[in-house]
Amino acid sequence: MISMAFLLVLFSGFTHAVWNLFTKRSLNKYVFLWSIHIVGTVILLPYFIIELLQVELQVETVGYMVISAFFQGMYFIFLSKSYSYGDLSQTYPIMRGTGVMLVTLLSVVLFGDSLSMAGWIGFCCILAGLFIISGIVNRHANQGESAHSISILYAIVVGICVAGYTLMDKLIVQQLSPLSTLELSNINYVIVPFSTSLNCAHT
Repeated sequence: MISMAFLLVLFSGFTHAVWNLFTKRSLNKYVFLWSIHIVGTVILLPYFIIELLQVELQVETVGYMVISAFFQGMYFIFLSKSYSYGDLSQTYPIMRGTGVMLVTLLSVVLFGDSLSMAGWIGFCCILAGLFIISGIVNRHANQGESAHSISILYAIVVGICVAGYTLMDKLIVQQLSPLSTLELSNINYVIVPFSTSLNCAHT
């Protein structure tokens, strides 16, 4: 029998791929990403405020929130840049593969998580498959346009950011609910493009 957690993971992966597809097709990626996150921010904001008033945050948790916010801000910026330079079919598998690899390895080192031999084999197969699908291993050096190389670099940075905020969120949910942790992400995704647009306007 398929567990509810497994079905939720599959559904989450599907919806994540869909909104990334729409982001790639959008004319202004900053505006599009801001628009899809402002709705969730407004809906969850009352719940988030109420929980913050009821919970006495530890200093460590606040630090995790700051680090997570940094990684999420960088994720937002470099995701837009990656899709501006590269194809979705190449950049998306690379960024997700990098994130999966780092989260798995760092979870073992930092949190003492463990995988069985079958789990490690499956991990390696999924990781290899993602990078093979991206086409990076089949691309010859003499065909590497600068735009493609830049998109690959941005995609790897996005994967690092995904791993960073995922590991921090693992620690944050020990004191805050998953909904409040999600709202932290939404707030970051609303603030970052706004501040970026202000900086561009002043320059």
